[in-house]
Amino acid sequence: MTAEFWDYPAMRDALRNRHLGQIIRAWRTHPQHGRQAVSQSLVAAWMGITQAQLSRIETGGPVVHLDRLIEWAKALRIPPHLLWFTLPTNDSSDSPEAPSGSELHDPDRTAHAETRYPDHDRHQALRSKVLNYRWDGPAEPMPLTQVEATVHAANLAYQAADYGFLDRLPEVAASTASLITGSSGADLRRGYKALAWTYLILSKFGAKVGDGELAWITADRAATWAMHLQDQAVSGVAAYQTACAMAKNGRPHDAQEVALVAAEALAVHPRHAHPHYLSVQGALLLHAAVMAARLRQRDDAQQRLDAAERLADDLGGDRNEMWTAFGPTNVALHRLSVAAALGDHHDAVDLGNRIDTTRLPPALVSRRAQVHLDLAAVHSQRPNGDPQALLHLMEGERIAPQAIRHNADARHLIAALLKRARRGDTPGLLALAQRAGVAA
Repeated sequence: MTAEFWDYPAMRDALRNRHLGQIIRAWRTHPQHGRQAVSQSLVAAWMGITQAQLSRIETGGPVVHLDRLIEWAKALRIPPHLLWFTLPTNDSSDSPEAPSGSELHDPDRTAHAETRYPDHDRHQALRSKVLNYRWDGPAEPMPLTQVEATVHAANLAYQAADYGFLDRLPEVAASTASLITGSSGADLRRGYKALAWTYLILSKFGAKVGDGELAWITADRAATWAMHLQDQAVSGVAAYQTACAMAKNGRPHDAQEVALVAAEALAVHPRHAHPHYLSVQGALLLHAAVMAARLRQRDDAQQRLDAAERLADDLGGDRNEMWTAFGPTNVALHRLSVAAALGDHHDAVDLGNRIDTTRLPPALVSRRAQVHLDLAAVHSQRPNGDPQALLHLMEGERIAPQAIRHNADARHLIAALLKRARRGDTPGLLALAQRAGVAA
């Protein structure tokens, strides 16, 4: 498309409103297509959704899920410099109007400045250390027992939505790398395991804050150490994080394939009935179900949810094996996510109202908050649903204060609510936005 295509008045208005549905409609009805607009049915088929779903996207509230924004912006070939979020690759960097390479790889441009990640400097320092191995280990490496205790505490802190521990992880990685140089036998395996989990935690955080590059690279490093460890369950967790990173980078097809291949490997493993293997396989199937829903593969999504539910039944209750939070309640939470991704908003709200998150293990604070973030996104897509969306965002913040501030999707949603807020409709929204680092 030429530069003039994007300078059309209806397109300029849609881009200014940061409303992907309006952008699609402006794209379909653009005069450059000729006297007849491109039909909703044709565009819907091209994007892998139904005509009814596209109609709701065009006329409903703004899309707020970053991975879907990325996927559809790429499909429409929207120039990156016109977007209010960053495409995760530099496919368009040859364009004279595209941002520079450094801008494209700045994770904090995953949104316009209004939704810029509030801990920008700290995050940049951490990712620079991790991605470029720019860390100085301690004069004396931590003992291996201290490394293992620190990694365990980091996993607990992450699930409690307490991200202050992250600054210590480069030191943990440096210490462990020093320790394994002269290690063998059981100590060497312990070092491999500590390194794998260190990078897995960093990958989880990268995905949460919308830094797809950090999430993917650290997941790949975790997979490498898991292969050295020769532990299929840890490899499965690394595959799960790789799939999450791919989704954040707008690649749901690849994410789905990675999750399914890893789940199948666990299903045929001699220890497949062990709680570790059941839990990781179940988590992978749940991720694959959400990816199928985003690709509008309704039957596949349902089949994977049902398969995961059978594994949860075999597990015997809500557990947190391998830090997966897998169990019957987590399956129910993903049924909500799938319904939301399919545009079944009424079903999603009904499912959300019936989920009892108190059944989750007490450590899973972040997961209990996430259900409210999911319901907030659903309500934001419903007519007159913004007040309910705000209530769920505030409840999510009450449960886990850092869960809003550090969540890219939540910040995008807050920005969208601010954009269309009417005086008196959503009291408390501005204060929430300020706490989350989203400017009015």
